Amino acid sequence: MQPSVRGGREHNDNIQLTIQPHNGVTGTMISPKLDLGVSSDIWLITGSAETLHKWYTGQEGLDRDDWYYNLLTSYKTERSMWQLSGGISKSSTLANEQISPTTGLIQAQKAYDTHSVSPSWTWTVNELTQLQLVYSFDSVSYVDGQSVGLLDYVTRDTSARLSYQLSAGDQIFVSTAYSLFIVPATTFESKSASYEAGFTRTFSETTHGTLSAGINRNTSQQDALVCTVFLGPLCLQTASETLSSKKSSSIYSGNLEKQFETTNLMISIGRAYSPTGLGGEVLTDSVNVTLNRQISSQLAASFMVGNYDTKPATANVHGVNSHLYSIEPGLHWIWRQEWSADLTYQYSHIKREGEPEPASSNALYLTVRYAWPKMGISR
Repeated sequence: MQPSVRGGREHNDNIQLTIQPHNGVTGTMISPKLDLGVSSDIWLITGSAETLHKWYTGQEGLDRDDWYYNLLTSYKTERSMWQLSGGISKSSTLANEQISPTTGLIQAQKAYDTHSVSPSWTWTVNELTQLQLVYSFDSVSYVDGQSVGLLDYVTRDTSARLSYQLSAGDQIFVSTAYSLFIVPATTFESKSASYEAGFTRTFSETTHGTLSAGINRNTSQQDALVCTVFLGPLCLQTASETLSSKKSSSIYSGNLEKQFETTNLMISIGRAYSPTGLGGEVLTDSVNVTLNRQISSQLAASFMVGNYDTKPATANVHGVNSHLYSIEPGLHWIWRQEWSADLTYQYSHIKREGEPEPASSNALYLTVRYAWPKMGISR
C-alpha cells in the first residue's frame, strides 16, 4: 500500500485551442491517490483510487472534480497467463495535460464517465511460439453532452496475436482484430476488421524496435428517414431506411528505442482508428519523438515532440480534418525519496479545416508530489 498526493499550478493562454477571442487561465490542482497490491508467486492483484480537483481563474466553467478507480488481476501457470483489468472514471474533455489524437477537436468543457473491462489470455504454445487473445469493452457517457454535440458511445474490441521467435533478437507476429463502435442516440454502428503483420528486432543491447503494417476494413450503418412520396418540392411520406458505407485503409505502427549512457531516445509512428464523442471515429497519423536525459542522480530532463494528422474514419463525422503538433520540454527533480517535482512547458498548434487561421496555446505546469513510504506485509 502506498498513498501519495500531487499538487500544482498551471497557466494556459488558450486552453480551448480556439481562434475566437479568449482569456488565459490559471489553475490550481490537488490529487490524492492510493495504490494497493497483493501478490504471490503465481497471482497478482493491484488497484488504485485517485481523485483530481482543479480550480481555474480567468474563465468560467472549467473547474473539474474527477476520479479514477482501476483494478488489475493476473494468474499464471506453467504455460498460460490470465489477466483481467478494469476501471471506472469521471474525467473532463478539457484541461488535460496529455496530448491525444482528439485534442482540439472538442472545445467545450464537459464531464464524462467511462466504464471499461478487459480480460486477456496468453498461452505459451512452445519455447518459440506464443498466442494472445484480448477482449475489451468501453462505455463513455457525457454529462449534458448533447447540448454541445457530444454523444455517448460504446466500443467492443476482440483481438488475437500469434508471435514466433526466430532467434534471440528477432520475432515475427501476425494479428487480427474486430471492433464494434455504437452510438445509441443515433443508431450509428461501425464495424471494423483489421489484419496486421510485423516484426520485432533487437539490434544490440541498447537498441530495439518494432514495425507492423496491415489493412483495416470498415463498414458503418445508420437508420435515417428518407422521403418516399413527393409533391413537387414537398415531402408527403417518409420511411425509415438503413444507410451504409464501406471504407478500407492501411494501418501501421512502429517504434524504435535507443539507450545511450545517460540519454534515452524513443521514436514512434502510427496510423490508428480512435473513437470520439462526435458521433463516429477518426483516423490519425501520428509521429512522436521523446528524449530523456539523466543530468544527475536527482535531476532529469525530457523533450517531446508530437505530430497528428486527423481525418474522418466514418462518413457521419464532419469538420474534424486537422493538423496538430506539440512541443513539450520538461524537468523532473527528486530532492528526497518521498518528494519530487515536475516543471513542464507545452506548446500546441492546430490547424482545422474550414478555419481561416490556426490556433495555438502556451501552457506551463508545475507539479509537486509527495509519496509516503510503501507499507507491506510479507509472509
